[in-house]
Amino acid sequence: MKPEILTKLEERGFVTFSGNYNLNLIGVRKDKQIPNKFVDDFYVIYQVGSDWIVHKFPFTSLPGTYWLQNPSRVSGCAVLVHNKQYRGAYDLGLHRGNYEALVQTGAEVSVWRDNDKDIHADYDGEVETGYFGINIHRASRNHQSENVNKWSAGCQVFANPSHFSILISLVKKQIQNGKGSKCSYTLVTESFLNNPPKGKEPCPEEELKSPSKSRKRSSRSSSKPSKKSSKPKAPKAKVAPKSRKKKDSK
Repeated sequence: MKPEILTKLEERGFVTFSGNYNLNLIGVRKDKQIPNKFVDDFYVIYQVGSDWIVHKFPFTSLPGTYWLQNPSRVSGCAVLVHNKQYRGAYDLGLHRGNYEALVQTGAEVSVWRDNDKDIHADYDGEVETGYFGINIHRASRNHQSENVNKWSAGCQVFANPSHFSILISLVKKQIQNGKGSKCSYTLVTESFLNNPPKGKEPCPEEELKSPSKSRKRSSRSSSKPSKKSSKPKAPKAKVAPKSRKKKDSK
């Protein structure tokens, strides 16, 4: 039976993947965040034969407080936009040339720029879309990390290196099963995932860029009143109704 989280994503318009080791990579960003902690959930879901396998690992989808307060760009620290699916954005490669990870080389992603330099990640402001090196990697190589600190400046980071090793081994299984090295990544908030959808949910950047209704009004309307004829109209002659042939229903 297909895992419930995949069904929920499909109901919200996202694509899910089936078949042997065709990986579904899903990040669930918690509504209640604790700055600098690994409070989010990373799911790796796939099929082996007719069976579905689900892994859930602690990770962070947000930057650590160091980079939020000391952004490397003038425009601010990157916060990956949620409630989006980044199709084919990630490929097996090297994180900063050091170790195997999922690197953002396959497609563009969207980020908010947080520049108020406090410890809380903001989900607003201008949305930038491009290649920012928002990789999926681990924190420490030796032990589970308690604090995010400098491990993430916008990347999606696993707290436990052994969990991350499982992810990389599964990506290699995906390659061996002929599904390629590229992976899609879906990032959603906890509330977006668990609340029933009401119509089409717009992407966050569409909400930010959508024009107001007042801008859609035509500016061509004349300020002059229309002139009405003072002559009364002649009554229309009555026409006998024509017989109508019934059409066959389709």
